[in-house]
Amino acid sequence: MSGSCYNTAEWISLYIHIPFCSHKCPYCHFYVIPDKPSFKDTLLHGLQREWSSIQPHLEGKKLASVYFGGGTPTLFEPQRTSQVLGWIGDQFQSLDGVEITIEANPEQITYDQMAALRRIGINRLSVGIQSLHSDELQILDRRHSPARAKESIFCAHEAGFHNISIDLMYELPNQTIEHWHETLRQAATLPITHISLYNLTIEPHTIFDKQQQKLRPLLPDDETSAQMYLDAIQILSE
Repeated sequence: MSGSCYNTAEWISLYIHIPFCSHKCPYCHFYVIPDKPSFKDTLLHGLQREWSSIQPHLEGKKLASVYFGGGTPTLFEPQRTSQVLGWIGDQFQSLDGVEITIEANPEQITYDQMAALRRIGINRLSVGIQSLHSDELQILDRRHSPARAKESIFCAHEAGFHNISIDLMYELPNQTIEHWHETLRQAATLPITHISLYNLTIEPHTIFDKQQQKLRPLLPDDETSAQMYLDAIQILSE
């Protein structure tokens, strides 16, 4: 758990890291651990202790946003997430008007889960789609299909999420500009409010890092990568 500039700023944002994942993607360099029930209760108790330690620094502060990142924070389950939001709400008297985001993976999104998250006060969803092409998803070792990715967004929207962000990745092995354009145009038809674009960065100690010799020749060159970025701006501005 961390607070942005809570020692000086009047307005603060809180980030809460939920490290559970069903599997680790080959490009991921974040701290993650297996999805085990016993770990979840341990984390909840740890978050409670940490929250108690930072509360004295929050007197007189105003809360702008809360972000549950990971990992896959939806694996923490709504009842535990609700407890964390309860501590925060007690500190700031109310969470009215506060943007509260949770990250999710498409293959794990269900209507009941999304509806439960809306009921406890989560009002923004960030979904790690990454690509809408099967071959690219396979390279990234993602567990969803393009169809499931799109279905998950409509499901979340139907459950009450009207502020949805998605992540898309470019500069992938064997990715073509044509495939990138198709992903962008399909994404633009979804009921979303925001798209975050990330170029693939091979971080130290990741699975991709160990495969660099094989992967490097498959990556787009710098000119193509720059064109992908510029094309994204143009397509998403249409």
